[in-house]
Amino acid sequence: MKERRSKMNKSKIKILLPVLLLCLLTYFIIFPLKAEAEWPWQVRKEIRQEIREDVRENFGLTGTPSPGIKNEIREQIRNQVKEQVKEIREKLSWLVPFGFNQVEIKSISSTTPPADLTVSKDDKTYTVKVTEKTVLLRKFGGKSDLGEFSVGDIISVRGKWVDETKTTLEARVIRNVSIQKRKGTFWGTIKSKETDGKTFVLSSVNRGEQTVITDANTKFIDRTAKPITFADLKVGDRVRVSGLWDSKLNKITEVTRIKDWSIGPAKPSPTP
Repeated sequence: MKERRSKMNKSKIKILLPVLLLCLLTYFIIFPLKAEAEWPWQVRKEIRQEIREDVRENFGLTGTPSPGIKNEIREQIRNQVKEQVKEIREKLSWLVPFGFNQVEIKSISSTTPPADLTVSKDDKTYTVKVTEKTVLLRKFGGKSDLGEFSVGDIISVRGKWVDETKTTLEARVIRNVSIQKRKGTFWGTIKSKETDGKTFVLSSVNRGEQTVITDANTKFIDRTAKPITFADLKVGDRVRVSGLWDSKLNKITEVTRIKDWSIGPAKPSPTP
């Protein structure tokens, strides 16, 4: 009887041991990965708010839109949010559970890798090593580089510890939440024009003054979509600008299209 019980206990141990190991493995791997997986979702609300403002500007809305326009706006916002969140998730390294969220850069050793970033968290100082393999991202997932980083920027870092004291981290992914550089559309009026023949200051509807820098790829059109030139733009004109927005520098570059709503055939007067 005792031998039978002993065999049963051994068989139970053989069954329970793999289960226990699997549970431990799940705890030490899935939990960190879950925390990492939630990282891009932390910015979903920020992305949605930014895109909502862009879409409203694109439609030229200042009040409550009609039901038909509302549905179109919702669809555009939904699609753009999905695309940007998906882009961030694809660029993140899911197998790197260690790192920091929302830490401030205190110093930068170089604007090109390899470089060391000194960051602070909970009154402690850490060194983040940036290598050529480190993926650098802007706030909304766009590709970045150390030349855009500045002291005082807030970053989130994922990587692996290289010392036993856990004060030096070799970064695999760094997201700089202080750099908001993404494509957008702006409505506003031209406040001033530069003499270089390609730059003007836009007083936008929701984001204040922005410096718009055009290039050879910029398309200029009037209210009826007929081609015009940079010289046709005048101070005070109401325009719509589509390009790459740098919220840190308040600049719009890589401008693809500028539509001047103040240029074009006069609207016919309503018949009595």
